[in-house]
Amino acid sequence: MTRLFINLFFIIIICFTLAAMPINTEILNMFDFEDIFSKEEPLDPQEEPEENDDTFQAEFAYNLNTNIEKRLYNPNTFELSLSTNITEDLASDYDFSNLEMSFLRNGEIYQIFQSDNFIADMSQSYENQNLVINYTFNLSKNHLNLDQDGFYEVALESDLTGLDRLTFNVAYTEDIELINPTTITGNYTYLTYFYSEDKSHLVPIHLNIPAPNSITVAVRNSLYQVPSENSGLYPQQVIPNQTSLTRISEGYYAAFLYSREFNELITSPAEADLMVEALSKTLLELPHIDRLTLYVDDRQVQGSLFDVDLTKIYEEQTSPVVYYPDHNNHNKSYLIPVVLEDEGVNASIFNMVEALTSGYVKDTYYGQVIPPEITINNILIEANQVTLDFSPSFLEAYPNSDDNKTLMIHSLLYSITSIEGIDSLSITVDGQSLTSFGDYDLSQPLVPESHINYLEEL
Repeated sequence: MTRLFINLFFIIIICFTLAAMPINTEILNMFDFEDIFSKEEPLDPQEEPEENDDTFQAEFAYNLNTNIEKRLYNPNTFELSLSTNITEDLASDYDFSNLEMSFLRNGEIYQIFQSDNFIADMSQSYENQNLVINYTFNLSKNHLNLDQDGFYEVALESDLTGLDRLTFNVAYTEDIELINPTTITGNYTYLTYFYSEDKSHLVPIHLNIPAPNSITVAVRNSLYQVPSENSGLYPQQVIPNQTSLTRISEGYYAAFLYSREFNELITSPAEADLMVEALSKTLLELPHIDRLTLYVDDRQVQGSLFDVDLTKIYEEQTSPVVYYPDHNNHNKSYLIPVVLEDEGVNASIFNMVEALTSGYVKDTYYGQVIPPEITINNILIEANQVTLDFSPSFLEAYPNSDDNKTLMIHSLLYSITSIEGIDSLSITVDGQSLTSFGDYDLSQPLVPESHINYLEEL
């Protein structure tokens, strides 16, 4: 009995001692109670879900019948393949339709298309244990709703890991009915200006008429004419019928406009500027008119003709101009002059070629004439002749259109010879003379015809 009390005493002492001691939880952490009490078996590492393999190889391949290393002109359908080493059982984990196509012009992004805009068809196949995605793209201008012709670099990209960006070049050009410059003899030929088809600018037109009693009156009367609908010009006369001309002194004339008349034709400052420009340019082309001033209702009151400065005295433009083709819905192509700053012969020539390549003068886009892969090797000026030496890409321009080749030559020829003192142009490629380009004869130096945009009838 005594021993029992002694044992109970020692048990009480031990309990009090343990209660006063801190507990080391690291010892408890040695035991995984969740494993001890859980009834589930641990997952076998081999049975864990497989993840997508981001180390696969992928590359684009194009149809061997289409050489995208050169520029594609007016493409419609375009076949392309994507070859990968993704296994068949993992193919469903990837979205191969997620493509993006960027159109760049002059190095700047012009428009971006998502896959549903250009993928016409897509299919899968397996070749040599590789997954191959076959695409058919619709790259036609109308399908993509591209609002401007021109030369583009196309970049095709995907978010698939390891797939390089694919780039190639395309060009969209309209079929044209070329209006050839010509030499005209007999009667009287003069230059007048009419509205372009969209009334955004003026088109110089040469007309041939029987020798008039009064050249001044005949030329003025031409601006009353309304061009026909199939001419590719805006079907509206340029100036009011009551516009009259008076000689002030030798070579100096005044044009009188009347508000009751021009208010029926002109509705905005932009149209007023075009009307005045057409009137002044047409009259200043005449050999006996050097200067021109304007009156409205027999006065020169500011604001009476929109924003036109009635105190200005107009004189013939002598600065060099670059000639762009003006395409219209009737497939006709007129040459229109755009004034450049006169910076000397060499600078003007470089600026002209740059403008015809980029399509821009200052911030206004007129259309690209020269493919951007063409570069100038050298400019040679001898007496009154300029020789332009181009890179070999010159020979690959417009491979299926002799009219567009001719139009490019016309743009260069009339632009270069607008520089004072330059009368002719020769073109070489890598220093070698050319005998022809399309159906254009280049065996001799080119001299511009006396008239451009010649129409027998409006």
